[in-house]
Amino acid sequence: MPYFPIYTQGDNPSDEVELRVIRSAAGKITEIKTHEAASKQDRRLAAYIIDASGVKKSLHSLILDWQALPAGFMANLEVSGSHDLNQWQSIAADVSIAEMEFGGHQLKKNSIDLSTDNYRYLRVSWPSSQKIPPFNVVTATVMQESIAPRQWGGFSALVATEKKGEYLFNIPPSLKVDRLRVEIPTDNRVLQVEVLSRIKTDKSWQHRNQSLLYHLDSGTGGILKNSEIVLNTEGVIGAQWLLRFNQESTMALGRSTPPSISLGWIPEQVVFVAQGQGPFLLAYGASDVTPAASTLDNLLSLLPLKNAKENIKKVQLGMETALGGNIKLMAHQEVAWKKWILWGVL
Repeated sequence: MPYFPIYTQGDNPSDEVELRVIRSAAGKITEIKTHEAASKQDRRLAAYIIDASGVKKSLHSLILDWQALPAGFMANLEVSGSHDLNQWQSIAADVSIAEMEFGGHQLKKNSIDLSTDNYRYLRVSWPSSQKIPPFNVVTATVMQESIAPRQWGGFSALVATEKKGEYLFNIPPSLKVDRLRVEIPTDNRVLQVEVLSRIKTDKSWQHRNQSLLYHLDSGTGGILKNSEIVLNTEGVIGAQWLLRFNQESTMALGRSTPPSISLGWIPEQVVFVAQGQGPFLLAYGASDVTPAASTLDNLLSLLPLKNAKENIKKVQLGMETALGGNIKLMAHQEVAWKKWILWGVL
């Protein structure tokens, strides 16, 4: 996205700077100048203004790329939004970014999570006491309209397993997990962890991710934490999850409180065409039922073209009733009769 540096004189905050905006004939911002009279030697890079007017969907996150500093850096940012470059609303405060070496590990945190309306402009600013390297590129991810908000649930470790550095978690097996957050009890350390899961206790563990966990105090009030762990865009189903720390990280944890986790998942959405009068029966969980051939687009085509999506109404669920019982939830494997008969003949 287009972005423009904002300079101030001395310690003047960026929100007190008077801006002069230059636009093209098409209305796009081509340059933003300030009325500060400071020379290049006295001026300070205090903020960036990002032109998000070309993005039609709600922003999910900003991803920053900057010129590397030899000694590294860590800073706290604030992101504000505006529709006219005059009135600004804070949408993310005390967001830490960094690129540094710590404990023999190279750490880089350059993403900022956003949950905001469609502001035409964004302003990224920071305190005058902190130095930010010049930006190279600013990109953004957008929210997908058809996806429901991600839900989160917290879980505590049952007990440490027989092996040191391993922590076991039991979760509802129906959750289709795609994100993971780990709360570690140790500050100012970098821990290396492997994430595994399995469907049942008699199944083998499946590797899901290898990540660095950290919770670092900048000493100026800022906290640098690792981003949430992306497990799988399709979601992972598992009744048990395991955190396996390497030897160095296990020693760092020592006898401290076991880590806890939060798992994130996107709730499933069910869309159906109502025929006749309610109440309607929504049955789920049968392992032998195959997906329907009809898609959401096919269902929407049955509605009037105008405001088709707006015509979809939410339903209120009634009491849950067991129909087929737990036996219906169990997957059944078909017997390969032809294969066995062939072997019998041979």
